[in-house]
Amino acid sequence: MIENDVSIPIIPDIDELIERIVFSEKEIDFIVGEQAKRAVKYIERFNMHELVYIVVKNGAKPYADKLKKQILEQLEIKNYKLDIIEDDITLSSYKGTKSGDIILIEDIKNDIKNKFILVVEDIEDSGKTLDFLYRHFSAKSPNWIRFSVFLKRRAGYSREITVDIGAYSTSNKWFIGFGLDYFGHYRELPYLAEIKDKYQII
Repeated sequence: MIENDVSIPIIPDIDELIERIVFSEKEIDFIVGEQAKRAVKYIERFNMHELVYIVVKNGAKPYADKLKKQILEQLEIKNYKLDIIEDDITLSSYKGTKSGDIILIEDIKNDIKNKFILVVEDIEDSGKTLDFLYRHFSAKSPNWIRFSVFLKRRAGYSREITVDIGAYSTSNKWFIGFGLDYFGHYRELPYLAEIKDKYQII
């Protein structure tokens, strides 16, 4: 999801910005592998042969790619055939406004009526994004909706939408790497890091 704010600070060097590494690349691989196991259980339970895999751009892309790869590898071991139809949706969250409203920028392209869909997001703060997505996709009459989220903050989560896969709970800090950015920077880092308090925006 794109986050817009009225003020963009000077971006510090990575060594100055980072307080600590939260998850290394190897630890992320393990976490996502465990999350993929849960996804595979859903796939087998509902006897799916087709899944619409919806990625929330832009931050969720690294997580979504890794999760999809792990799901397919685990299914291959089981000789289970699944057709994954990947799509994406772009949202904007105007954090500089009082409401922090979610705005749809670009919708999915596929018809999801009577389909199984898995929505993949990188991080969830208040639950507003998942609430918006659930209502938005429910209106398109899918057979089944599930959410996979890599990180969910311990503080501030106020909505009732269930995260079905993932949602590794974290402190209420600003993170960078593995798809998460600091004002458009450092999204490509292969690890997840917490930034120093003096650079925290939330």
